[in-house]
Amino acid sequence: MFTTPLLLNNLKVLSRPISYLKAEISCLDGLEHQVQVSIQVEDDVCLNLKQESPTQGSTLLLSEQIPCAKMGNVNQSILNTAGDDVRINWGYFYLAAKGEGAQVLVHSTNDQISLEASVKMNVQQQAEALFVFAYDDLYSLQYFNDNIKGY
Repeated sequence: MFTTPLLLNNLKVLSRPISYLKAEISCLDGLEHQVQVSIQVEDDVCLNLKQESPTQGSTLLLSEQIPCAKMGNVNQSILNTAGDDVRINWGYFYLAAKGEGAQVLVHSTNDQISLEASVKMNVQQQAEALFVFAYDDLYSLQYFNDNIKGY
């Protein structure tokens, strides 16, 4: 189940650039199963055009239970691209996972970075995993040549 908390009466929650994916696994036969849920995100989310510039990724330590990684464009040209059909190419995308055996890895192949989050579980009846997707654009607006942070 995907969730993005867009609470119109709470601007702090509304402006938070976070979405969640909750995976629920149920076994109907009562036997124990080994289950792995994996999510992979490529660096396209950090670029205006695919492979327009190199990207980089790194793992972060939020806590022992929540592994996390981030990736972004090496050339952080904040609010530099203008026009139609333009995507963000600055800031950082974050991926985190929570659950039994959760891990987040950074993969690098031929100047392309991807993040992979996975949760490995032994399930006999029911189990769940939580994945978090976030984007920090660093600055959201340019006002008279001054970069301004988001709300």
